[in-house]
Amino acid sequence: MGDRQERKIMQLVQERMPDIRISLIRVEKNNGSIKKGFQIFGKGKTSGFTVYQENLEAECGNSFTVETAADYICRTVERESGVVIDPEEVRNWETAKYKVHKKVVNYERNSSRLPAVVHRRYLDLAEVYYLNIPVPGKGWGTGEIPVRMLKEWGIPKEELAVRAEAGMEADGYCVQPIQEFLSGVFPSEGLLPADSPDMGMYLILNRRSEYGAGVLSSRKLMKKLMEQIGEDCYILPSSVHELLALPCSQKFSVKELQELVRGVNRDVVSLEDFLSDSVYFCHMDTGEVELCSDR
Repeated sequence: MGDRQERKIMQLVQERMPDIRISLIRVEKNNGSIKKGFQIFGKGKTSGFTVYQENLEAECGNSFTVETAADYICRTVERESGVVIDPEEVRNWETAKYKVHKKVVNYERNSSRLPAVVHRRYLDLAEVYYLNIPVPGKGWGTGEIPVRMLKEWGIPKEELAVRAEAGMEADGYCVQPIQEFLSGVFPSEGLLPADSPDMGMYLILNRRSEYGAGVLSSRKLMKKLMEQIGEDCYILPSSVHELLALPCSQKFSVKELQELVRGVNRDVVSLEDFLSDSVYFCHMDTGEVELCSDR
């Protein structure tokens, strides 16, 4: 979408809905990925929402024009005008603490934005804390917790970490043989016939299927997951949302696994979902995770 189209879309929306404020923004996401969008504030609203250009173009499809784009934004404004989020859900710690979760992101690729959000270094990753907030009529919204919120809440970082761990346990995690998972996803394609050999790999994800790789920094939960598998495992970062566990008895070399991870990240994983090119090792008896390059 070019600059001229962007300006024309904003002009059309403003003409049709003169009481709103609309502006163009660029938002830095995970790993330095940038999303452009239109930020809109409704009449009398102190908080706004964003319509991202990629979603706008996907919704309009082949019929995309500045007019259809403006139509979609106006419909979205009308729909969003009835959505009211209680600011106390965020500003009051006694309410907000039940919505705290954590995720892990690549430390090096996010080093420029990490100082502004609450986080801690973990191996070659960063454990980042965020709020998972219910949005009436839309499901859930997430937002990383800025450092300034600790002062507003009047709590130490350690208390936030404890609540994030509790939120992670409440999410619920499962370990599923990857073959079983793929058979459920592609039951009619015949990709995995019933008599195909067991791949010996397990998928680790949470019930929300969102930021599930955050479990990597939790010894308690990793220990439980490894006990379900029954032995020490190599951990392969599939994305920020899930992990793959490969029992050490499968006898793959670290070099082979590193090449596998790099290849998948290069060919399959999006920039925003990328976690790491590293391979990790998890001890079943303690749940401790370490980089294979450090062993």
